[in-house]
Amino acid sequence: MLHLNTLKVEPSSIEAEMVNTENGARFRFQLFALQDKTFRMKINEWAPLKPRYEVPYALQGEPVLDK
Repeated sequence: MLHLNTLKVEPSSIEAEMVNTENGARFRFQLFALQDKTFRMKINEWAPLKPRYEVPYALQGEPVLDK
């Protein structure tokens, strides 16, 4: 379930808290607008014990954000 009271709106992204209703696990939902008229969605733990590993070579360069 996405908690709309935690919604943060930026010019090129939105972020909100997401909760698994079965076990109460909290997640960070992020949606980014990209320059090529597409979106990038990320869902990660809200407070991870260790930062999530992101593969450095999965994308050809960092995606360019757009409004």
